[in-house]
Amino acid sequence: MSEMASNVPIGNGTLPGGQVGQSWASSALQSNLILTFGAASLVTLFMWFFISYQTSPLKKYPGPALAGWTNLWRLGQVLSGEYAPRMKKLHEKYGPIVRIGPNLLDLDFPELTRTIYATDPKWKKSNFYQNSSSIIDGKITYHMFSEVDNALHARMKRPVVRHYSVPSVLAMEPLMDKVINDLLGHLQTRYVDTKKECEFGEWLGYYAWDFLGIVTFSTKFGFMEKGCDFDGTLAIADKSIDYLGICGQMPWMDYWLDKNP
Repeated sequence: MSEMASNVPIGNGTLPGGQVGQSWASSALQSNLILTFGAASLVTLFMWFFISYQTSPLKKYPGPALAGWTNLWRLGQVLSGEYAPRMKKLHEKYGPIVRIGPNLLDLDFPELTRTIYATDPKWKKSNFYQNSSSIIDGKITYHMFSEVDNALHARMKRPVVRHYSVPSVLAMEPLMDKVINDLLGHLQTRYVDTKKECEFGEWLGYYAWDFLGIVTFSTKFGFMEKGCDFDGTLAIADKSIDYLGICGQMPWMDYWLDKNP
């Protein structure tokens, strides 16, 4: 009888009762180890956040409480589409310096624009800009906008900087006048004469892209002529700006979403 009680039917055979107990004990031990590891990880993560928050040199600056702990607060503001008005309200509440991230301040000092955006090595661009880089032949390639190294950026800019000088820009004015006249002509014939409703914001986009085309490639892209985003370029550009705005708040996301090999 004792021998029968110590065996448990399993399929067409039997499994000794002692092995059942050992299997259960092993599973329980594994579960306990997983729970212990998970709890230890959470405690470690909390302590890391807590110590970082308490020792940060930015702690003295005002701002939303959650923003001092994580960039997720700022990411949420961007996703909501209320980032700009939210920043305005925060400056009205806290003043010209607002902490909007564990390591990020938003400054309302227009007089510092030239200082911060100068090429002085001590004012290095953040990784926000690197998200706009491209992958060429399997390698991340940076351009003038995405390159954060000041020396490399200066080297990239050197061949073209003269084209953005005041005299060069003024020389483009006749081209701008021509494209503006084209815009006014399209608005007149398509909307004023026909009394149709005009999505003026869209037409400003068509104008901007056609102007860029004529000053860069000596020919317009044709958005005003066709009266629409005929090849999807503007839609892609809009999505790219949205992507850069979102991933720019937590730049490491770009390596998972776009640059992940």
